[in-house]
Amino acid sequence: MIATVDLKGQELLDTLTTIALKEVDTGAYPQFAGISMVVDRTAKTISDVKIGGKPFDKEKTYKVSLPDYVAAGGDGYPLLKKHPSYVNTGFIDAEMLKKFFEENKIIEADKYDPKNQIIFK
Repeated sequence: MIATVDLKGQELLDTLTTIALKEVDTGAYPQFAGISMVVDRTAKTISDVKIGGKPFDKEKTYKVSLPDYVAAGGDGYPLLKKHPSYVNTGFIDAEMLKKFFEENKIIEADKYDPKNQIIFK
């Protein structure tokens, strides 16, 4: 299932910091769309965060879509399922992906290439 949660700037920053520090060779390694950042594993910090290509704004609230499994804290992710804004959309991710492919017969791989979304220092 696909879930959504509205996170205030600092909540999102804290969440991104936690998940960006996941090990690259684990199943829990984050996969983002529309988010980029620089990760300093030694300092355990992230910087230069951009959402949709725009600079991150701590004063803004961001709607995040994610698998319900991840929202429930699966793979060691932060527990978001108990957040007041949590919504289980009822949409099944595999069905939504199938629908996307049916509606987009030609897929341009370059549009979906992560192109330095996460840069490690």
